[in-house]
Amino acid sequence: MARKTCPVHGIVDMKHSCSRKRSYREYAKTREDKGYASSGEWIKLRADVIEEQKSMCLWSFYVEGTIKQVDQCHHIIEVRVDDSKVFDRENVIGLDRDVHRLVHKYYKTKYRTDCLRLLIDFNYRMSKGIVLEDLGIYKQRIQQWELSEM
Repeated sequence: MARKTCPVHGIVDMKHSCSRKRSYREYAKTREDKGYASSGEWIKLRADVIEEQKSMCLWSFYVEGTIKQVDQCHHIIEVRVDDSKVFDRENVIGLDRDVHRLVHKYYKTKYRTDCLRLLIDFNYRMSKGIVLEDLGIYKQRIQQWELSEM
């Protein structure tokens, strides 16, 4: 039987619906920029991104050398910075929840621009097709970033 991971209950059946986990629509209603987050256009774009990435977090693949499932979609150039990119496919990337938090931490450091460039490159590489030889190719670059600033 197919299984999935619940952040609260661990490995569970695919039919499991966590009572403690908010649905994406409930989450979207609480955001300041909820005008787009609950729109049909965003929900479709989000689904398309996840499908194109084969539900795989690109940061985990290219940096950590692991394969993790996408939990969230991230605007590379944040909506609060440039709201014209809200539905721009090339500005959206699917990430694992923990990676998403890490990316936002990098955005608050001097490595913001480096992080933005990496995410753009991940999307570009994905558009050309996944190459297993690329697994973990950015690991050394990220290790050079000073995590003490975070």
